[in-house]
Amino acid sequence: MKMRVQRFRAWGNSVFAGQHALHRWLAQLPDKALRAMLERLLELCADLGFSLDWVLEKRIVDDAMLAARLEDIVAQYVKSCYDAYISQEDIRCFEAWLGYNAMPYGKEQRALAERLLKQLIDVGVSPTAAQSLLVAPDTERVAYIHQAVREASEKDPRAFRSVLKNVLATPVAPVAEGSPRAAASPRAEGSPRAEGSPKAEAAMANGRARPS
Repeated sequence: MKMRVQRFRAWGNSVFAGQHALHRWLAQLPDKALRAMLERLLELCADLGFSLDWVLEKRIVDDAMLAARLEDIVAQYVKSCYDAYISQEDIRCFEAWLGYNAMPYGKEQRALAERLLKQLIDVGVSPTAAQSLLVAPDTERVAYIHQAVREASEKDPRAFRSVLKNVLATPVAPVAEGSPRAAASPRAEGSPRAEGSPKAEAAMANGRARPS
């Protein structure tokens, strides 16, 4: 596998030389992540009836059209991994919004909605009058905030996604122990996943996580 990794890097350097962002991403992938990609690529090629080594070693010399087609299959797979990598933030936002809508009155979802509304007001997507919702009685506040957030998502989807990304990327300030909010404060929705977690490692293996 070590030699194949080296051949794959050399092949990638040549094929993606003109695609600077993809080329840089592939060059920076650690060998462990690249080996995981290669294992999946080997299976894909085998399922499609050819060997990856035919492409990496340029074994097809008497049929230029076939050689180009097989190389394009391999290149498209690598591009798909890169597209997944650069889409992670959008995927995470979609996942968080999907989770919110599935259970909008859960603890984490209520906390997310409050943070969203504050920023939506700050950037002008929600009217400043909505600020009063944040201090309304509990029984009214939850329903009002949910409605305000939903209206903002429908009014300006692009601006709403931008705010959602920012909220998910911003860690929640820790609540001081013994404060009234401490016991009830939920874990921040969308807080950054810890490095080294199984999910993060799996993402790296698929070429989806940012290389270190």
